[in-house]
Amino acid sequence: MWGAVVDAFLPRSCGGCGLRNSRGWCPRCEAALVWETTAPQRARLGVSARGGLPEVWVAAPYGGQLRHALVSYKERGRRDLAARLGAALSDVITPLVLALRGDTGLQTPRLAIVPVPASAAALRSRGWDHVAALVRAARPDTPVLPRLLRWERRVADQGSLDARGRAVNVHLAMSARRPDGPGSGVLLVDDVVTTGATLAEAARACRAAGHTVVAAAALAATRTDGSGAGARP
Repeated sequence: MWGAVVDAFLPRSCGGCGLRNSRGWCPRCEAALVWETTAPQRARLGVSARGGLPEVWVAAPYGGQLRHALVSYKERGRRDLAARLGAALSDVITPLVLALRGDTGLQTPRLAIVPVPASAAALRSRGWDHVAALVRAARPDTPVLPRLLRWERRVADQGSLDARGRAVNVHLAMSARRPDGPGSGVLLVDDVVTTGATLAEAARACRAAGHTVVAAAALAATRTDGSGAGARP
């Protein structure tokens, strides 16, 4: 227990493989993560894009060193991994932002990155907003609106539900603040995508409040199309 506490505040093991005395991230895990996240990929989702969810782009399938690092970061309090995971997320978000500017003429002040909020229970358990921290590390130069979305009711842990159960669980569970002026172009961001149900609900809430959802991104997805193509919304 004390080892985990020490690692959370003064890391002495690799967030990927657990190797001791590696200053938080070892060369072997770095090489593996670079190989895994060579190019953005489209997520294959159980929720159809016909329901209003745009294409979702991710850094890699949910596995390998990326999965190990995410679990360490998210569940074991390894906040020091935000910078490295944020760099991988930036490789997904940056080409999306460039494509959106080129295709729609959106200027930086009109495009906001919106992290999908954790449930109240998850926030109490972890004590911090891990997705918002990733987004800030990934795009420090782009407006981030971590409190635009909020949960309006309790939801069950999505991990214990099938695709239909996930969609029912989060249906009409979120709301979004209305914009002060013209609605922003919103880029939704989450850490891991499974069916896309949570992102679909986030997109619905944003649109209901007057925002335009232009794209979605995440670090990983349980299923991808394996395209490895340059990200285009």
